[in-house]
Amino acid sequence: MLNSRQMGKTSSKVQTIQRLQAKGDRNYQFLAANQTLDKPTMQTRLKAKEQDLQVLSANYKANRWIRLGAIALKVVLTGAIAAGFSACQSTKIGIAANSDRAVAAVEKARQENKHLLKQSTQKQAVNGVTKQNSLGHNRPVFSVSFSPDGQTIASGSGDNTIKLWKLDGTLIATLSGHTASVSSVSFSPDGQTIASGSWDNTIKLWQRDGTLITTLSGHTASVSSVSFSPDGQTIASGSVDKTIKLWKKDGTLITTLSGHTGTVDSVSFSPDGQTIASGSGDNTIKLWKKDGTLITTLSGHTASVSSVSFSPDGQTIASGSSDRTIKLWKKDGTLITTLRENDNAVTSVSFSPDGQTIAFSSYDSTIKLWKPDGESALREGIPRAGSGVSAALARLLPRGDAKGDSVALGSHRASRASPRSGTLITTLDSHAAMVNSVSFSPDGQMIASGSSDKTIKLWKKDGTLITTLSKDDALLYSGHLAPVYSVSFSPDGEMIASGSSDKTIKLWKRDGTLITTLTGHTGSVTSISFSPDGQTIASAGGGDKTIKLWKRDGTLIETLRGHKDTVYSVSFSPDGQMIASGSGDGTIKLWKKDGTPIKTLSAHNTLVYSVSFSPDGQTFASGSWDGTIKLWKKDGTLLKTLSDTTQSDDGLLSENALVSRVSFSPDGQMIASIARFDKTIKLWKKDGTPIKTLKGHKGTLFSVSFSPDGQTFASGDGFGNIKLWKRDGTLITTLRAHNDAVWSISFSPDGQMFASGSGDKTIKLWKKDGTLLKTLRGHY
Repeated sequence: MLNSRQMGKTSSKVQTIQRLQAKGDRNYQFLAANQTLDKPTMQTRLKAKEQDLQVLSANYKANRWIRLGAIALKVVLTGAIAAGFSACQSTKIGIAANSDRAVAAVEKARQENKHLLKQSTQKQAVNGVTKQNSLGHNRPVFSVSFSPDGQTIASGSGDNTIKLWKLDGTLIATLSGHTASVSSVSFSPDGQTIASGSWDNTIKLWQRDGTLITTLSGHTASVSSVSFSPDGQTIASGSVDKTIKLWKKDGTLITTLSGHTGTVDSVSFSPDGQTIASGSGDNTIKLWKKDGTLITTLSGHTASVSSVSFSPDGQTIASGSSDRTIKLWKKDGTLITTLRENDNAVTSVSFSPDGQTIAFSSYDSTIKLWKPDGESALREGIPRAGSGVSAALARLLPRGDAKGDSVALGSHRASRASPRSGTLITTLDSHAAMVNSVSFSPDGQMIASGSSDKTIKLWKKDGTLITTLSKDDALLYSGHLAPVYSVSFSPDGEMIASGSSDKTIKLWKRDGTLITTLTGHTGSVTSISFSPDGQTIASAGGGDKTIKLWKRDGTLIETLRGHKDTVYSVSFSPDGQMIASGSGDGTIKLWKKDGTPIKTLSAHNTLVYSVSFSPDGQTFASGSWDGTIKLWKKDGTLLKTLSDTTQSDDGLLSENALVSRVSFSPDGQMIASIARFDKTIKLWKKDGTPIKTLKGHKGTLFSVSFSPDGQTFASGDGFGNIKLWKRDGTLITTLRAHNDAVWSISFSPDGQMFASGSGDKTIKLWKKDGTLLKTLRGHY
């Protein structure tokens, strides 16, 4: 039974959470819309993700947005790749009507990089076939397609090649001849011919053994999509020049279809071959007769249409768009329903051969399998009104169970809401960058996906990963395969430990060389801490609710059990004799260094997200989503509660009050804290007196850390930015650091460098002045 005080607290907390959810603050919408955070991508806003792909030249400056799907993305990537740079700015993209200037910019960029592309292709055998059984693509994969017999997979890439693969991942051949990125590949119905569309404005037809048959020229801009008619007699191609061209199988041009006012990024024949659907940067889908007569225009998307696909019976058309939705249409153009994909642009959509499943890929690095059913319901298990927790808030946390859909929050578990108008069957997570193409095998038992991480992945229809086709499997698996939630330097500065939602801890040398991978947790690794002597590592587990102690060589020493929910934070005392842990069960537990429980502290009203010892070890601080920071003596006596939270007229807790990080300055005189959603850092004296509030971040805050000399501290946000500040709160610089949320920052003991861990699955090493030294990657 709850006493009146407990009931009052619970009631207040419930009302607070309900009000936050109802308020619909954009921060909540952004994070709640994404998958729970233990999936291998904690997605931030599309705008943040868009910083993954910067346009190389001045032609793609600030407000120059070009369509996200097929061609514009490929143009951007190839331009960036050809120039030898890392891609890092926007691709949201919607070529609207009358977008001649944008198209001209694409073509200008292509011409500017032409000489670089030639240099690249000089190393290849033009129009030739390279037999290689060890090398995969070394640039983003833009298109994948199964042969009709299901025995071969063709992939097209930004490295200007098409590769043919066996189902076991063996590379059969590499087809070279294009002088720019290959944006689309398609098999003829008899499987004997392969069509490839390229940024070099051409379509090439190849025999299945890789021999070049002919080159189709006619488009005046990049070719974004190619498709064979069901009888194999006609090829349709879509282009940045805003046209669709129909060709005979021998390469003779039949006719040109004009009507779109934006790039044509996808073309698809109906199963009976009588209709062609085209998706465009003008936000529309057009249906054409096979003779080129326009039937109708489907309007409804609010951004570029990146992909169109007919159902196997020809009665339904699916379209995927940068507006983050999939729309289902009757073959006459009547809108059936809209499947909403939340905050991620859709890059590719495909029906299973039986028509019962739709696979779509998106900017968030995942493939989702849906059964469209018109339902809009939350999955069983979401806390109802009165439980004290909303699903929206639940999704703001590193999730405990990497495989399940539920997220631990307090004593509740919240499941992810099913997307509107469809049942989400499963999510395929393993790619390290956006997925550009998805394709079912003819028997429906397998799915192939191509990604900007330069790999093709083969999956069973239930979502089980079969194999990865990549250039370097050793490199592929060296890093984390999911968001990195915690990074920490060893006291001697020679080692970095990282914890991830892939359930592993990785130990790295200071130069970025992977030393070893520690496995044992059954859920996300949310926090890591070295003992002061550097000989022991403590790791906090999500779904398994444990703390594990490891030797520096990776040997497991002990597993500490006692928390009843996700453990979000773990910290050694400066003398190494004690460990403090904070949990979703609302408690802090104190342990001896051998794992013996000392005491449980239960003063917080809800989950404890951060614990940190003062440098002298006499005090520790805890930050909680009850809106408070509590200061404790090392024996567990409560000293003081710090609160600077806004309350509404009804006395409920503000959304700005959810304290997610606390950190002591090295001299112990100052405490820095972040309350996740007000986007500010608060500085306090050690006695709890407020000093200053720092503003500047535009994204939700996730991390804060002091340099060893205490003169600088760093903060990381949900848009992937890191800010460096002087101790007095003066902003030093802003680093456009990651392509996803910066979950953790740690300075080296000598203060000469710092490490950042991110939802983009990487750890980055920086000089203290903000110069990037190295990126520790998984798939790249």
